[in-house]
Amino acid sequence: MWLRRRSKPKHPRLTVSIQTKNSESRLGRLLEEVGSFADEIVVGVDADSDDRTLEVAAANADIIYKFRHPGIFSPVRFLRFDYATGDWILSLDDDESIDESFDELIPELLSDPRPTHYLFPRKYIVNLQPCEYLYDSVWNPNWTKRLFRNDRRLFWKPPRVHTDSYIQGLGYHEERVSILHFESLHCSPDRRQEKMDFYRRAGANEQDEVYYHPPTDANRRLTVLRNPKPPLKKRSGLVHSEIRELKVAPHPDWRFELLNENLPTRIEMNGTIKAEIEVKNLGHYWSPCLGSWPRLSLSYHLLDMQGSMVSYDNPRFAVLRPVDTGKSLTFLCTFVAPGDAGNYQLEWDMVNDGECWFADLGGATYRTSIEVF
Repeated sequence: MWLRRRSKPKHPRLTVSIQTKNSESRLGRLLEEVGSFADEIVVGVDADSDDRTLEVAAANADIIYKFRHPGIFSPVRFLRFDYATGDWILSLDDDESIDESFDELIPELLSDPRPTHYLFPRKYIVNLQPCEYLYDSVWNPNWTKRLFRNDRRLFWKPPRVHTDSYIQGLGYHEERVSILHFESLHCSPDRRQEKMDFYRRAGANEQDEVYYHPPTDANRRLTVLRNPKPPLKKRSGLVHSEIRELKVAPHPDWRFELLNENLPTRIEMNGTIKAEIEVKNLGHYWSPCLGSWPRLSLSYHLLDMQGSMVSYDNPRFAVLRPVDTGKSLTFLCTFVAPGDAGNYQLEWDMVNDGECWFADLGGATYRTSIEVF
């Protein structure tokens, strides 16, 4: 009798994503470093670059695409999901690197089924000989989300400067590896001033500027740069000719439809109401409410029969399981009826607490009439 040989488990693949402009002088170094451990390298090049950034990327990466953004960079962050084929994405800026310890950790981090993303501390490098980073309260630890699953549904980048990405699901803080950030060494004083002026015009918090102007007496510590390693493989250098023209979206596409409602329509004053409300997700993926972004719930506004507001904020009924686009969820709701007799309307809507009601984005709401006696 022949026994079927078990196939060797496929290891998760890692895509390194870099999005850049006018980085000819430093991009090659970064691509050489990540080439020693990345299964795939994807580089997005700003179409307004006027140096050899595109040529450097084509010689050292697998996939290269071009983009043009509308004056703010956040829409660019979504593009990597259109080109990356790995199971996970490591996002690096062109003035960064990553600790050498990351190489041995890759199988462990990528094979863990629990997290959707990892946060790494970022070291602000201020000197190379010896290699030192800022070890002070503002700059260390400076946690940043850089390794995440290749699942666009989980990701959102607010269209504001100096905001970290939002990633739905469980995030782990990983202290065994750090992002090495070389901005202070690569950026001239004039260029840094241009950046500060742009950030101010874009509404950045003035406190953010301290990152770019550390005091001379800030504490420092030694760290180690990566050693050169041979490349993992020869890169294909596929350049997409299309220029992706981008627009800003202020929020995810949050929308829903009320499918069914099962609740009493005649209720005693201050009586407890129990209801089943079934809704369908018509837009962006919903993850369970775990305390971080998003904090999605079903709720309602209480109106009189003329449509005037009686109470705006009312009990929230949290999303407690994942709901993909086109799928439905039934909420089991318990709340207390108004204390005054009369006829009312419950206007049902979904809300992402701290951000917006779905109706604020143009979505529909649904009204239920009740009599309180």
